[in-house]
Amino acid sequence: MNKAPSTPPASTKIESPPLVYISYSRVDEVWLNKLLVWLKPMETAGQIRLFHDRIVMPGMEWDEALQSNLKNAALGIVLLSPEWLASDYPTKVELPVLASRRLIPILVRECAWQS
Repeated sequence: MNKAPSTPPASTKIESPPLVYISYSRVDEVWLNKLLVWLKPMETAGQIRLFHDRIVMPGMEWDEALQSNLKNAALGIVLLSPEWLASDYPTKVELPVLASRRLIPILVRECAWQS
């Protein structure tokens, strides 16, 4: 006798994969592209979701999209460089939020990141 495939009960909540928020300087976009290649298999397997500012679609409110994803991020990846450190948005807006979560700093170019 064929049995119909079972479906989860209505009360079962399907959790989405953790959101990874990537902060970088536009000057370091080549490093972002390399990182995305490395993370793609995990994204494809449904293990993570990725967010970076290039995902913001035309017509969307840029800051609102960043703030929403920043708020929902389980993990932050920061591509450290002199330009990233010199920019106010990542250091004053993104970093304080990401510092309260799991944070992976990646040094892409020599800079005074320890000071």
